[in-house]
Amino acid sequence: EELVRLPTARLKDLSPVVGDPSATCDDLTSLPDICLPAVLHNLRLRFASDAIYTSIGPVLISVNPHKRLGHLDDFLRYCDDLDRAEDELLPPHVYRIARAAFTALVRTGKSQSILVSGDSGAGKTEACKLVVACLARLAPSGRAGATEAALGGALMLEAWGNATT
Repeated sequence: EELVRLPTARLKDLSPVVGDPSATCDDLTSLPDICLPAVLHNLRLRFASDAIYTSIGPVLISVNPHKRLGHLDDFLRYCDDLDRAEDELLPPHVYRIARAAFTALVRTGKSQSILVSGDSGAGKTEACKLVVACLARLAPSGRAGATEAALGGALMLEAWGNATT
């Protein structure tokens, strides 16, 4: 292993972020310099402030905090925002992805998919539970049994996920 020494003046050239190194962004496509160090730096800063969701356009990155974040009031507040705001105006969240799929389903009448991927312990089951909870919240209340069917499907989803992990 070799130690490389650089003049202090050159350290700014090694910064993973162009501009303010303490600034973060919700959507990685808006980074001034999209490179692996800048992406990882942004995710690290957001994770440190409990902002575990970050977008890359329509894709959501979720970094498992391995602790409980927020509570029921946050969920209800976000659901209220779901009713009022356009998808692009909402902060990155699993609920935003679920709402986009639900909206496309209603608009087109065609089936929609949400892909949840990650290593064991990455939080896939928790993310799926949040998706199902949001879909149950968005489903029209006039459909008898729709909410129960969606929530019951979550149990099957978890059982299948545990069997394949």
